[in-house]
Amino acid sequence: MVAVVEFLNKLKDTASPSAQNNQNDDKFDLNGFTDNDSENFAEISPIILKFLEGFKDLYQTTRKKERASKLEKAISSVSKSNANSEQILVEVKNAAEKLVNADRSSLWRLDRKNNKLWTYFDENRKLNRQEVEIGKGYVGRAAEDKASESFQQLELFPSQ
Repeated sequence: MVAVVEFLNKLKDTASPSAQNNQNDDKFDLNGFTDNDSENFAEISPIILKFLEGFKDLYQTTRKKERASKLEKAISSVSKSNANSEQILVEVKNAAEKLVNADRSSLWRLDRKNNKLWTYFDENRKLNRQEVEIGKGYVGRAAEDKASESFQQLELFPSQ
């Protein structure tokens, strides 16, 4: 940021006849930065900071609105579904992926009676059920610890 301001500070007026040619010597003040330049920057830095804070606030507001929009779409997608529980589980999982910008996810249901977790994976338009005992593997251990898990690259972790 400071480098950009310093660069712009050293640009000469491009409307002058000497700056019309393509010589860099005529476009930039090559004398280096002076104490006067530092003073000028100190004077305008509060304005620059307010400008940057405004962009930061705008970015945060935009991100919040994007998340709210994704959540609304996810709720709408699931609420419009006339599917059975297995398909609803897949719909919720897909909506959650879109909500958090994930390329894949798993949503597991707890079967306390049988001490297992289960889910359906949608593979080639066919739902396949997978079960895991609580305490086994990543999913089972997360359930046992009552904690959510997020893995960026699951294949880097050992299987047990």
